[in-house]
Amino acid sequence: MSKKYCFECNQHFEEHDGKMLILNNDDKITWHFYCFSCLKIWSVRALKANGLSEKEIKKTIFKNTSN
Repeated sequence: MSKKYCFECNQHFEEHDGKMLILNNDDKITWHFYCFSCLKIWSVRALKANGLSEKEIKKTIFKNTSN
């Protein structure tokens, strides 16, 4: 396995400790690696921005990570 830098926290991780995401920036597609911890923080931030309560957020995050 190769080591990757998390685009958010800049820490080294094994490839299986995160995901590569395709992001669209100004009509330009870019690939970024994010560790699972940063992905969770990112998800919580997005759910809060959509108006979900803390209880709903915990339920959603648990449902998405318990697979």
